[in-house]
Amino acid sequence: MSINTNPLPETPTGLFANVVDSPDVLRFLYRHVHRTTAAYIEERMIARGWGKRAASGPQPTVNFGASPVTYQEIQPDENGTSVKPNTLAITPGDEGEDTLEELGGGYWQVVIPFFFDVYGDDQSISKSIASDVKALLTRGLVLPLYDWTTGTPAVVESSYIEFENVIGPERPVVAQISTEGFRRFWNVVKAEAHIYYVATGPAA
Repeated sequence: MSINTNPLPETPTGLFANVVDSPDVLRFLYRHVHRTTAAYIEERMIARGWGKRAASGPQPTVNFGASPVTYQEIQPDENGTSVKPNTLAITPGDEGEDTLEELGGGYWQVVIPFFFDVYGDDQSISKSIASDVKALLTRGLVLPLYDWTTGTPAVVESSYIEFENVIGPERPVVAQISTEGFRRFWNVVKAEAHIYYVATGPAA
């Protein structure tokens, strides 16, 4: 798949019909980075023996006889909804500024912080899950960037994600003082996703 694979669905008309949009690697970049990261973590955590909670029926057997992991793409909010034990939430922060790399090649970079929150069966299990997440992100992890627009993921050429400044597992302050609820056994891993891409044409 080449870049700029998601042009506008219709040719622009009106006052700005002749304005050429700025170069853009891919529409919905933030969503693609989030979904790519979440899919990688889920796939690898299952392979490491943490399983995936089934909606119903028998549950898989996982490490230490713990509850299988529930994966979600945003931090849970109680709001009357029960949070399953061993929930792993994969949440991106605010997208930074796009900057042109000084080394040449036409690559641009944007940084998005990620938070990997684990709400465990107990503190030991929570720390173990979070430690495996950290292990997956460290030592120069580089992921291909996938386009998820159509529902069938496809690699975006000349684009990739590299993780840096991986910190944790650590217990947020609220977890240290919580005595009940899903935050009681909460650990978090933080990392920076550096996205590199080549912008060679207009977005439309």
